[in-house]
Amino acid sequence: MPRSPSQRRAKTPARSAPSPAPAATPVPGSPRTDAGWRRLFLGACLALGLVQAYVTVARYDPAKQSSGDEAHYLEMSRGLPLDQELRVYRWRVLTPLVVGSLPTLPAGLLGQYQVDAFKLERARFAAWNLLGNLAAAWLLMLFMQALGLGVLQAGVGALLYFSSFQVATDGAGIMVDPWSYAALAACLLAGQRKRWILLSLAFGLGLFVKETVVVAVPLLWLLRPKDGWTRWLWLLPGLAAYCWFRYGLYPGGEGASFSVEWVLNSLAQFKDLHLWLYLAEEFTLNFLWLAPLAWLGWRDSAAFPGLRRMALVLPLLAVVPLLVKSEFARPWFNGYPIFIPLAVLGLWRLAGLRAAQAPAAV
Repeated sequence: MPRSPSQRRAKTPARSAPSPAPAATPVPGSPRTDAGWRRLFLGACLALGLVQAYVTVARYDPAKQSSGDEAHYLEMSRGLPLDQELRVYRWRVLTPLVVGSLPTLPAGLLGQYQVDAFKLERARFAAWNLLGNLAAAWLLMLFMQALGLGVLQAGVGALLYFSSFQVATDGAGIMVDPWSYAALAACLLAGQRKRWILLSLAFGLGLFVKETVVVAVPLLWLLRPKDGWTRWLWLLPGLAAYCWFRYGLYPGGEGASFSVEWVLNSLAQFKDLHLWLYLAEEFTLNFLWLAPLAWLGWRDSAAFPGLRRMALVLPLLAVVPLLVKSEFARPWFNGYPIFIPLAVLGLWRLAGLRAAQAPAAV
């Protein structure tokens, strides 16, 4: 007996609803994956920075705050008129100005701690400089990737920055260096990516943090020598503003003059054997781990011509503090965008890994 249409439809198996498409898996090396790795490494840097900041504030030395560089920056943050401050310090105005305007922590957060006015001032510097070190680490990661290194290599570079002697010991102190390091990395990243407005802002503001940001000028030329004069035009506004501030608004003053006589007196000090021992001690403390790794990484740096060219500035950075009779370690550390990528290449060689990804065009 023939079946009715309804019976035939009843025998037809029901079609199941289409299953949802699986979520897209991030592809290694994709922007989404790289951003995730960078956030992970930045979180690790933040953890290190919080420990450094807490130790710096909790174990402060009041005697240290009353002498040396810290005393000058502290007085400027309290509102000391710049024309009453010593030369050089008076022109590094940006960090003390920002720190002096930061609010005090709420009293409810301080009830279980032995807090006094000095610790509160130190806490403001620690908070601001922690942000500066995080910015430097983030920009260093981006710059290393712009050079052509992989995201994992860039993240290890950020950790090397945060675990370096300079950042671990003074990174949260009453200093101006963290944001100067961040400004230097921002200049190099902007120059590599041809972001000229960012370059102009980073260089201009960086000069008011610390004049050592001027090292970006030769580094930018060595990094991208084919860019011609374009970059110099974008550096001029910040340089003009700084020169007006330094030589027009707040000229002169007492303090180091860095004249020819000053340089000759600085050279004369090297007759003392104790100074050479001090130099060896400073280099050992700051570069015992990084220098051998950077030397080892030099062998694999041929694929990164911009990085190799920038390394020509390292001897200059080594000599300048000797000529002007300044502290040695902090000026030396301005070469961190060079020797930290080299140190990462050294670590990769030690681990037997592929040296790096295909380098970006330079």
